[in-house]
Amino acid sequence: MTGTWFDQISKFLVPLAGKLNNNRYLTVLRDAFMLAFPITIFGSIVVVLMNLPFLESFLTESSLAAFRDAVGNAPQASLGIISLFVVFGIGYYLSKSYEVEPIFGAVIAIASFLLLTPFFMTPEGGKEIITDVIPLDRLGAKGMFAGMLVAFTSTEIYRFIVQRNWVIKMPAAVPPAVSKSFSALIPATMTLSVFLLVNIGFTRLLDTNFHDLIFNVVQAPLVGLGSGIVPTLIAIFFAQLLWFFGLHGQIIVNSVMDPIWNTLSLENLNTYTKTGEVPHIISKQFIETYTVGMGGTGMTLAVVVALLLFMKSKQMKQVGKLALAPGIFNVNEPVILRIAHRDESVDPRSVDFVTDDRYAHHLFCDVDRNGSTSDGSGCPLDGSDLYQRNHGDKLPGGRDPATHQFLHRPGDLVSLP
Repeated sequence: MTGTWFDQISKFLVPLAGKLNNNRYLTVLRDAFMLAFPITIFGSIVVVLMNLPFLESFLTESSLAAFRDAVGNAPQASLGIISLFVVFGIGYYLSKSYEVEPIFGAVIAIASFLLLTPFFMTPEGGKEIITDVIPLDRLGAKGMFAGMLVAFTSTEIYRFIVQRNWVIKMPAAVPPAVSKSFSALIPATMTLSVFLLVNIGFTRLLDTNFHDLIFNVVQAPLVGLGSGIVPTLIAIFFAQLLWFFGLHGQIIVNSVMDPIWNTLSLENLNTYTKTGEVPHIISKQFIETYTVGMGGTGMTLAVVVALLLFMKSKQMKQVGKLALAPGIFNVNEPVILRIAHRDESVDPRSVDFVTDDRYAHHLFCDVDRNGSTSDGSGCPLDGSDLYQRNHGDKLPGGRDPATHQFLHRPGDLVSLP
């Protein structure tokens, strides 16, 4: 019975998750956010330092204001313009996936984004429009979805032109940097011309701008939906479900949800900076802290601690040592992928954690690769004992004497080399 529903869900979910995981655009989007990761961490650290709760106790009001003023441009230069980094990353990685010059794809994506960005702003409470400025919110949270759409579209146009070979070719004697620049001249000119015409259409014919349209029609509804508890629980459920089928649930779900969760985080930062209040409970930080769990999906930091404190196996203790530092930062692939492997097609009831005598010895006893303990007494526990203890009967099918592995389960752990 279990095998039936397991197989049915697998036939539907595994191909779907595989397509999502291998989707070019979702992969590029994930890599683009990871490109911006060091910048966001730097800005976040400075924000924390600026708002430490005990600063007011030993700094005067003027000193605290001076400190915050001195370092206040750091969040604006990192988190405040995060859309620029994401646009650059999308242009770069999408061009790279098509095997065209990635740096020009990234630069064209940023230029296309800026072509559609309003170079004016109206101060709060004011009526006079200030020109020749770029509002930071257009480069931050408010411009996130507009930037992503422009980056994907501009890079697709750029690579289409390059792959059609509509480029200027220089003689072989010309330096590569000069040759590549001329090769990108026609694709860049044509791509930017398209976005210039789009901007003219929005500003002159529709009396609006691309940023406001995307924000009101696309970004605001999606962010509003993603900030709810029900969509968040659904996303978390699918992340765990994909892990159950042997797929990296967090990467697949994050590829879809990260733009929303990161936008919520930036909106929280902007609002907190202005008013001291945080409008959204759900954000990227909330997801990483309260749903991914300590140590990564499944809260495996406890497993790492158990490996270090209670396991007699030197091998498992070594796994615990290697997995501890990544686990503190919610990276648990070292412990998940090292301790147990399973074939996705195997009935979950039939999966044994240990199927090899030597692996059982090595895991639960302090033994060498030949199965001998340091005092020569050996280890009384073997894979057959474990199976009988878990299932109530002896293992069928026997064991291959040459490889020392049980033969009946293709998804079980292999023996140690």
